[in-house]
Amino acid sequence: MKATYVSQFNYTRENLSEVLPLAAPFVVYIEPSSFCNLKCFYCPHSLPESYRSSSIMKLELFEKICHDMLQLPKRVKKMRFSGFGEPLFNKEFLAMVELASKLNVADNIEVITNGLLLNRSIIERLPQLVDKIIISVQSVNAAGYAKYSSAPVDFDAFIENVRALSRCSEKRSIIHAKIHHLAIIDEPCGKEKFESLFENYVDELFIEGVVHLWPETPKHSCMDNHHRFSSEKLKFEVCPQVFKSLQVNADGRVTPCCADWKLKLVVGDANSASLEDIWNGEALKSLRIKQLQKLRFTFAPCMSCEMNETCEIDNLDKDVESIIEKF
Repeated sequence: MKATYVSQFNYTRENLSEVLPLAAPFVVYIEPSSFCNLKCFYCPHSLPESYRSSSIMKLELFEKICHDMLQLPKRVKKMRFSGFGEPLFNKEFLAMVELASKLNVADNIEVITNGLLLNRSIIERLPQLVDKIIISVQSVNAAGYAKYSSAPVDFDAFIENVRALSRCSEKRSIIHAKIHHLAIIDEPCGKEKFESLFENYVDELFIEGVVHLWPETPKHSCMDNHHRFSSEKLKFEVCPQVFKSLQVNADGRVTPCCADWKLKLVVGDANSASLEDIWNGEALKSLRIKQLQKLRFTFAPCMSCEMNETCEIDNLDKDVESIIEKF
Protein backbone atom coordinates (compact mmCIF):
# COMPACT_ATOMS: atom_id res chain seq x y z
CA MET A 1 0.00 0.00 0.00
CA LYS A 2 1.25 3.47 -0.88
CA ALA A 3 -0.94 6.32 0.29
CA THR A 4 -2.18 9.04 -2.06
CA TYR A 5 -1.94 12.69 -1.04
CA VAL A 6 -5.54 13.91 -1.18
CA SER A 7 -7.70 16.03 1.13
CA GLN A 8 -10.82 14.72 2.86
CA PHE A 9 -12.81 17.41 1.03
CA ASN A 10 -15.04 16.11 -1.76
CA TYR A 11 -14.62 18.38 -4.79
CA THR A 12 -17.04 16.27 -6.87
CA ARG A 13 -20.34 17.90 -5.98
CA GLU A 14 -23.57 19.27 -7.34
CA ASN A 15 -24.00 22.98 -7.96
CA LEU A 16 -25.80 23.89 -4.75
CA SER A 17 -27.45 27.00 -6.22
CA GLU A 18 -29.13 24.92 -8.90
CA VAL A 19 -30.60 22.20 -6.63
CA LEU A 20 -31.98 24.30 -3.77
CA PRO A 21 -34.19 23.86 -1.87
CA LEU A 22 -33.18 20.34 -0.85
CA ALA A 23 -35.84 17.84 0.18
CA ALA A 24 -33.36 16.43 2.68
CA PRO A 25 -29.89 17.38 3.92
CA PHE A 26 -26.92 16.20 1.92
CA VAL A 27 -25.05 15.49 5.17
CA VAL A 28 -26.18 14.52 8.66
CA TYR A 29 -23.45 14.98 11.26
CA ILE A 30 -23.75 12.82 14.37
CA GLU A 31 -22.01 13.70 17.63
CA PRO A 32 -21.77 10.47 19.67
CA SER A 33 -19.89 12.32 22.40
CA SER A 34 -19.04 15.92 23.24
CA PHE A 35 -16.25 14.77 25.58
CA CYS A 36 -12.67 14.73 24.32
CA ASN A 37 -9.39 13.29 25.57
CA LEU A 38 -7.33 16.09 23.96
CA LYS A 39 -7.15 19.84 24.39
CA CYS A 40 -5.86 20.89 20.99
CA PHE A 41 -4.85 24.55 20.95
CA TYR A 42 -7.16 25.44 18.04
CA CYS A 43 -10.25 23.79 19.61
CA PRO A 44 -12.69 25.06 22.27
CA HIS A 45 -11.72 22.08 24.43
CA SER A 46 -8.47 23.95 25.13
CA LEU A 47 -10.32 26.82 26.81
CA PRO A 48 -10.36 26.90 30.62
CA GLU A 49 -13.97 28.03 30.79
CA SER A 50 -16.73 25.46 30.61
CA TYR A 51 -19.02 27.02 28.01
CA ARG A 52 -20.99 23.88 27.31
CA SER A 53 -21.93 20.80 29.30
CA SER A 54 -20.74 17.54 27.77
CA SER A 55 -23.00 14.65 26.85
CA ILE A 56 -22.99 11.10 25.52
CA MET A 57 -25.59 10.19 22.90
CA LYS A 58 -27.86 7.34 23.91
CA LEU A 59 -28.20 4.40 21.55
CA GLU A 60 -31.99 4.75 21.62
CA LEU A 61 -31.76 8.31 20.34
CA PHE A 62 -29.35 7.28 17.61
CA GLU A 63 -31.70 4.50 16.51
CA LYS A 64 -34.52 7.06 16.22
CA ILE A 65 -32.27 9.32 14.15
CA CYS A 66 -31.47 6.44 11.79
CA HIS A 67 -35.15 5.69 11.25
CA ASP A 68 -35.83 9.41 10.79
CA MET A 69 -33.20 9.48 8.05
CA LEU A 70 -34.86 6.57 6.28
CA GLN A 71 -38.17 8.48 6.33
CA LEU A 72 -36.73 11.56 4.61
CA PRO A 73 -38.12 12.11 1.10
CA LYS A 74 -34.64 11.90 -0.39
CA ARG A 75 -31.70 9.73 0.59
CA VAL A 76 -28.92 11.38 2.62
CA LYS A 77 -25.59 11.42 0.85
CA LYS A 78 -23.42 11.18 3.94
CA MET A 79 -23.64 10.39 7.65
CA ARG A 80 -20.52 11.60 9.40
CA PHE A 81 -19.70 10.78 13.02
CA SER A 82 -18.01 13.95 14.25
CA GLY A 83 -18.83 17.12 16.17
CA PHE A 84 -17.40 18.83 19.21
CA GLY A 85 -16.03 15.70 20.92
CA GLU A 86 -14.28 12.40 20.28
CA PRO A 87 -16.77 9.80 18.92
CA LEU A 88 -14.97 6.83 20.49
CA PHE A 89 -15.67 8.21 23.96
CA ASN A 90 -19.16 6.72 23.56
CA LYS A 91 -19.12 3.07 24.68
CA GLU A 92 -22.02 2.43 22.29
CA PHE A 93 -20.11 3.84 19.33
CA LEU A 94 -19.53 0.52 17.60
CA ALA A 95 -23.17 -0.47 18.10
CA MET A 96 -24.17 2.84 16.50
CA VAL A 97 -21.98 2.25 13.47
CA GLU A 98 -23.22 -1.33 13.11
CA LEU A 99 -26.83 -0.10 13.18
CA ALA A 100 -26.21 2.65 10.63
CA SER A 101 -24.45 0.19 8.33
CA LYS A 102 -27.15 -2.46 8.72
CA LEU A 103 -29.95 0.02 7.98
CA ASN A 104 -27.97 1.57 5.11
CA VAL A 105 -28.98 5.05 6.19
CA ALA A 106 -26.82 7.02 3.74
CA ASP A 107 -24.77 6.68 0.58
CA ASN A 108 -21.61 7.04 2.66
CA ILE A 109 -20.79 6.68 6.34
CA GLU A 110 -17.68 8.37 7.70
CA VAL A 111 -15.95 8.73 11.06
CA ILE A 112 -13.53 11.41 12.24
CA THR A 113 -11.48 10.34 15.24
CA ASN A 114 -8.18 11.17 16.90
CA GLY A 115 -7.62 7.40 17.04
CA LEU A 116 -6.28 7.33 20.59
CA LEU A 117 -9.19 5.26 21.90
CA LEU A 118 -9.03 2.56 19.22
CA ASN A 119 -9.27 -0.89 20.75
CA ARG A 120 -9.28 -4.42 19.43
CA SER A 121 -13.03 -4.72 18.83
CA ILE A 122 -13.22 -1.36 17.04
CA ILE A 123 -10.12 -2.13 14.95
CA GLU A 124 -11.58 -5.47 13.87
CA ARG A 125 -15.05 -4.20 12.97
CA LEU A 126 -14.97 -0.50 12.05
CA PRO A 127 -13.17 -0.88 8.68
CA GLN A 128 -15.85 -3.36 7.64
CA LEU A 129 -18.72 -0.99 8.42
CA VAL A 130 -17.88 2.52 7.21
CA ASP A 131 -16.73 4.04 3.95
CA LYS A 132 -14.03 6.28 5.39
CA ILE A 133 -12.11 6.56 8.66
CA ILE A 134 -10.42 9.94 9.06
CA ILE A 135 -7.62 9.91 11.64
CA SER A 136 -6.87 13.38 12.98
CA VAL A 137 -3.15 13.25 13.81
CA GLN A 138 -1.75 16.03 16.00
CA SER A 139 1.97 15.35 15.79
CA VAL A 140 4.65 12.94 14.61
CA ASN A 141 5.76 12.17 18.17
CA ALA A 142 4.59 12.17 21.78
CA ALA A 143 6.33 15.48 22.53
CA GLY A 144 4.25 17.15 19.85
CA TYR A 145 1.03 15.87 21.40
CA ALA A 146 2.07 17.42 24.69
CA LYS A 147 2.80 20.70 22.89
CA TYR A 148 -0.25 20.99 20.64
CA SER A 149 -2.87 18.96 22.52
CA SER A 150 -1.77 19.20 26.17
CA ALA A 151 -2.08 15.48 26.60
CA PRO A 152 0.28 12.56 27.31
CA VAL A 153 -0.16 9.79 24.74
CA ASP A 154 1.26 6.33 24.18
CA PHE A 155 2.46 7.27 20.73
CA ASP A 156 3.77 3.85 19.75
CA ALA A 157 0.46 2.18 20.67
CA PHE A 158 -1.44 4.83 18.73
CA ILE A 159 0.64 4.23 15.58
CA GLU A 160 0.26 0.46 15.87
CA ASN A 161 -3.52 0.74 16.27
CA VAL A 162 -3.86 2.97 13.20
CA ARG A 163 -1.73 0.56 11.18
CA ALA A 164 -3.83 -2.34 12.42
CA LEU A 165 -6.93 -0.81 10.81
CA SER A 166 -5.42 -1.53 7.38
CA ARG A 167 -4.94 -5.20 8.25
CA CYS A 168 -8.64 -5.74 8.99
CA SER A 169 -10.13 -8.61 7.03
CA GLU A 170 -12.90 -7.63 4.61
CA LYS A 171 -11.80 -4.00 4.87
CA ARG A 172 -14.29 -1.62 3.28
CA SER A 173 -12.99 1.71 4.54
CA ILE A 174 -10.71 4.24 2.99
CA ILE A 175 -8.34 5.16 5.81
CA HIS A 176 -7.31 8.81 5.70
CA ALA A 177 -4.62 10.28 7.97
CA LYS A 178 -4.45 14.06 8.23
CA ILE A 179 -2.13 16.28 10.23
CA HIS A 180 -2.12 20.04 10.81
CA HIS A 181 0.59 22.09 9.13
CA LEU A 182 2.25 23.35 12.30
CA ALA A 183 3.13 19.80 13.32
CA ILE A 184 4.96 19.53 10.02
CA ILE A 185 6.79 22.83 9.82
CA ASP A 186 7.79 22.97 13.51
CA GLU A 187 9.40 19.51 13.41
CA PRO A 188 12.68 18.89 11.56
CA CYS A 189 11.88 16.68 8.55
CA GLY A 190 8.26 16.73 9.72
CA LYS A 191 6.74 15.79 6.36
CA GLU A 192 9.13 12.87 5.94
CA LYS A 193 8.37 11.63 9.46
CA PHE A 194 4.62 11.84 8.84
CA GLU A 195 4.97 9.85 5.64
CA SER A 196 7.21 7.21 7.19
CA LEU A 197 4.68 6.64 9.96
CA PHE A 198 1.62 6.26 7.76
CA GLU A 199 2.14 6.10 3.99
CA ASN A 200 2.43 2.29 3.82
CA TYR A 201 -0.52 1.71 6.14
CA VAL A 202 -3.27 4.13 5.10
CA ASP A 203 -4.97 4.90 1.80
CA GLU A 204 -4.77 8.70 1.93
CA LEU A 205 -2.55 11.34 3.52
CA PHE A 206 -2.99 15.08 3.78
CA ILE A 207 -1.50 18.11 5.53
CA GLU A 208 -4.29 20.52 6.49
CA GLY A 209 -3.89 24.19 7.30
CA VAL A 210 -4.72 25.22 10.85
CA VAL A 211 -7.69 27.55 10.48
CA HIS A 212 -10.04 29.52 12.72
CA LEU A 213 -12.86 27.00 12.51
CA TRP A 214 -14.64 27.63 15.82
CA PRO A 215 -16.49 30.94 16.35
CA GLU A 216 -15.87 32.90 19.55
CA THR A 217 -12.51 31.27 20.23
CA PRO A 218 -9.04 32.89 20.22
CA LYS A 219 -7.59 33.41 16.78
CA HIS A 220 -3.89 32.62 16.53
CA SER A 221 -1.60 34.22 13.97
CA CYS A 222 -0.93 30.82 12.40
CA MET A 223 -4.57 30.74 11.23
CA ASP A 224 -4.44 33.76 8.94
CA ASN A 225 -4.86 33.95 5.17
CA HIS A 226 -5.09 30.32 4.15
CA HIS A 227 -7.74 27.72 3.41
CA ARG A 228 -7.86 24.46 5.32
CA PHE A 229 -7.57 22.35 2.17
CA SER A 230 -6.02 24.68 -0.42
CA SER A 231 -4.01 27.89 -0.52
CA GLU A 232 -6.07 31.07 -0.09
CA LYS A 233 -9.13 31.95 1.99
CA LEU A 234 -12.33 32.62 0.05
CA LYS A 235 -15.06 35.22 0.67
CA PHE A 236 -18.69 34.44 1.47
CA GLU A 237 -21.64 36.60 2.42
CA VAL A 238 -24.11 33.70 2.54
CA CYS A 239 -23.44 30.58 4.61
CA PRO A 240 -24.20 27.44 2.56
CA GLN A 241 -24.17 25.15 5.61
CA VAL A 242 -27.77 25.93 6.63
CA PHE A 243 -29.00 24.80 3.21
CA LYS A 244 -27.31 21.39 3.06
CA SER A 245 -26.57 19.89 6.47
CA LEU A 246 -27.80 19.09 9.96
CA GLN A 247 -25.71 18.52 13.08
CA VAL A 248 -27.34 16.27 15.68
CA ASN A 249 -25.54 16.88 18.95
CA ALA A 250 -25.01 14.31 21.67
CA ASP A 251 -28.00 15.45 23.73
CA GLY A 252 -30.29 15.47 20.68
CA ARG A 253 -30.37 19.20 20.05
CA VAL A 254 -29.98 19.99 16.36
CA THR A 255 -28.01 22.82 14.81
CA PRO A 256 -27.50 23.50 11.11
CA CYS A 257 -23.72 23.54 11.43
CA CYS A 258 -20.99 21.64 13.25
CA ALA A 259 -19.12 24.89 14.00
CA ASP A 260 -21.87 26.10 16.39
CA TRP A 261 -20.18 24.52 19.41
CA LYS A 262 -22.03 26.73 21.91
CA LEU A 263 -25.38 25.60 20.43
CA LYS A 264 -26.60 29.16 19.89
CA LEU A 265 -28.71 28.32 16.84
CA VAL A 266 -30.67 25.27 17.93
CA VAL A 267 -33.33 24.57 15.29
CA GLY A 268 -34.95 21.51 16.88
CA ASP A 269 -34.62 18.51 19.17
CA ALA A 270 -34.25 15.04 17.67
CA ASN A 271 -35.55 13.49 20.89
CA SER A 272 -39.03 14.80 20.20
CA ALA A 273 -39.16 15.89 16.55
CA SER A 274 -38.39 14.08 13.31
CA LEU A 275 -35.44 15.17 11.20
CA GLU A 276 -37.86 15.91 8.36
CA ASP A 277 -39.88 18.27 10.55
CA ILE A 278 -36.71 19.98 11.76
CA TRP A 279 -35.35 20.27 8.21
CA ASN A 280 -38.57 21.89 7.02
CA GLY A 281 -39.27 23.80 10.24
CA GLU A 282 -39.72 27.52 10.73
CA ALA A 283 -36.52 27.96 12.76
CA LEU A 284 -34.30 26.70 9.95
CA LYS A 285 -36.36 28.45 7.28
CA SER A 286 -35.96 31.77 9.10
CA LEU A 287 -32.21 31.25 9.37
CA ARG A 288 -31.94 30.48 5.66
CA ILE A 289 -33.85 33.65 4.79
CA LYS A 290 -31.49 35.72 6.97
CA GLN A 291 -28.53 34.23 5.13
CA LEU A 292 -30.06 34.97 1.73
CA GLN A 293 -30.68 38.54 2.88
CA LYS A 294 -26.93 38.67 3.57
CA LEU A 295 -27.46 39.28 7.27
CA ARG A 296 -24.89 36.69 8.27
CA PHE A 297 -22.65 39.19 10.02
CA THR A 298 -25.41 40.63 12.21
CA PHE A 299 -25.95 37.71 14.62
CA ALA A 300 -23.97 35.17 16.63
CA PRO A 301 -22.29 32.83 16.11
CA CYS A 302 -22.29 33.46 12.34
CA MET A 303 -20.83 36.95 12.65
CA SER A 304 -17.51 35.58 13.91
CA CYS A 305 -17.49 32.28 12.01
CA GLU A 306 -14.85 31.67 9.34
CA MET A 307 -15.78 28.09 8.51
CA ASN A 308 -16.94 28.99 5.00
CA GLU A 309 -13.96 31.18 4.21
CA THR A 310 -11.51 28.50 5.36
CA CYS A 311 -13.23 25.17 4.63
CA GLU A 312 -15.87 25.64 1.93
CA ILE A 313 -16.30 26.13 -1.83
CA ASP A 314 -20.12 26.17 -2.25
CA ASN A 315 -20.72 29.86 -2.87
CA LEU A 316 -24.33 31.08 -3.11
CA ASP A 317 -23.63 34.82 -3.07
CA LYS A 318 -24.24 35.59 -6.73
CA ASP A 319 -27.46 33.55 -6.88
CA VAL A 320 -29.33 34.88 -3.84
CA GLU A 321 -32.07 36.61 -5.84
CA SER A 322 -33.08 33.48 -7.70
CA ILE A 323 -32.71 31.26 -4.62
CA ILE A 324 -34.76 33.41 -2.24
CA GLU A 325 -37.77 33.13 -4.53
CA LYS A 326 -37.79 29.38 -3.82
CA PHE A 327 -38.09 29.92 -0.07
